[in-house]
Amino acid sequence: MKDHEQQNSSLHTEKLRRKRLAFIEKVSHPTLNTLLLKMCQCGVITSSEEENIRAENHRSERARLLWDTVTNKGASSILIEKLKDEDEFCFEYLILNCSQF
Repeated sequence: MKDHEQQNSSLHTEKLRRKRLAFIEKVSHPTLNTLLLKMCQCGVITSSEEENIRAENHRSERARLLWDTVTNKGASSILIEKLKDEDEFCFEYLILNCSQF
């Protein structure tokens, strides 16, 4: 991998990490429930994964599990797109606070 490709990859990884933290901090319980349903409906997560995430007691832990599950599948852009549709305030927070260093 060339140096500039490594830099771009590192930058992308850092932005995803920052978005992850912001998502966990800001996503509301109702939005999280809707996102779980939508991620399952569009096939990003399985119904078993949805059930496992819903089984968590704390909102922040559920948010972390959803983000990590979706991101590990390479579908973070789908989650962010659905977040924009569901909670524009949270979406804007992610974009504004995580796009700059």
